[in-house]
Amino acid sequence: MARANYLYTDYSFTALREKVREGSGTQVSTMRSCKDLANKLATANLRISAHTIARFFRVIKDNTMPSLHTLNQLALYAGYNGWDSFHNTISSKPKQSIHKQHSSTETSISDTELSLIRFCLQDGAFGPLMNYFHANRDIFGNADNPKTISLFSTLTDMLNNYPKIRHRMFSYMLKDDFLGKNYFAYQVNADAIATYYGDAVDQYFMRMLHPSDNRYESQLTWANTILMMQAFYQGNVRKLLQIGYELFRMSPPETNTLAHHLDAGENEVWVFSRYHFVHILYLYYSGKANSMEQKVRLIIEQLSIATNKNKLIAYSFIFEALTFTEHQHLIACFTNDYIIAINSITDIYELKGERLKVITAVIFFYTLATSKSFTNSDFEAIQIKVKGIKDVVGTCNNYKLYRNTYHVYMRLLEAMLVENPVLRKQYFTDAHQHALSLKNKYFIQQIEKLGF
Repeated sequence: MARANYLYTDYSFTALREKVREGSGTQVSTMRSCKDLANKLATANLRISAHTIARFFRVIKDNTMPSLHTLNQLALYAGYNGWDSFHNTISSKPKQSIHKQHSSTETSISDTELSLIRFCLQDGAFGPLMNYFHANRDIFGNADNPKTISLFSTLTDMLNNYPKIRHRMFSYMLKDDFLGKNYFAYQVNADAIATYYGDAVDQYFMRMLHPSDNRYESQLTWANTILMMQAFYQGNVRKLLQIGYELFRMSPPETNTLAHHLDAGENEVWVFSRYHFVHILYLYYSGKANSMEQKVRLIIEQLSIATNKNKLIAYSFIFEALTFTEHQHLIACFTNDYIIAINSITDIYELKGERLKVITAVIFFYTLATSKSFTNSDFEAIQIKVKGIKDVVGTCNNYKLYRNTYHVYMRLLEAMLVENPVLRKQYFTDAHQHALSLKNKYFIQQIEKLGF
């Protein structure tokens, strides 16, 4: 490999990739997205080939160093005067102290601190990083603090992108309950269940639990539903049934009421929804699907006390499970409450993060199950909702955890709504690419079943 004729660090390369992704609104994870970025650069009179972009963003794996021309072009696109300007700006940040204390008036972690956290994680500087966490324990011990949420979002991005740091980071979390439990509480609604995350729940989070904790039962239930979903997404039916047998023996469905879960906090609607999602799958795989109508009646009864916001969260899971288990016809039983709940979203711009994924999934699965009875005005109303959701996503920075899953649902929904067969095929292709990014066998199977 040729020696570079410029200054660089792995950190500054990574920072440039992040800046370009943010500026272009493109994840740059497939050859298609590399071509899209090349076209966007060309409109700004910047010339880099799609294959060069693919090598820099590691879509194509090789050991070639990027040329100075490539770095200059990307740095210009990111708003800097060239690579030297970008590298010097980024590299100067770690020289600042990571021990900066938060003032009581701050509402989020500064960009500088987040950059320092990323640098420490990437560089393996866990000692200074943990000192920083402990110096701010009063802040990060509060899972609802906006600064804590910013920190956990950054940790998740880094854990997704850098496999080598996962074991050390989770090991530190295991030693520090205030950090570990709050991190997993933040991830209670994480949707894609990447392999490493399910493994982390099994290997680390389970070891943090203790019966003396007043949330022990809820945490144990949540952890097992995550492991069942991981097994489902991996196509491991045997593991799903093994975990399910123990879960439903230990914590039977009749005790997992919505009221029981909501007593523990607003986020627990996710635990309720996941629990009954995997229970429907368990009934199907264990040959007890003949009780599905009774199961649906019980869920409808439980959701009668729910807010419209919480109903939509639950529907996104329940509708999906009924679709997979070939009980789509039962989704029509929810019609009256579904219409009220979906119409209660009068301002889509209020939706954030995972709720963009939720409402997209709800609309998709309900439309898939009931579209034969739709009128033209029904389809027009859905298209208005779709446009609103896409407009919000275009300006939203806090849906990174749910990006690929959201795009699977959105592309499939768009494929249903479009009449042009060429566009429909393209939507299926895009959905398939996002499912491959997640390594989600269930999504891939469903996309192929629907028409890919």
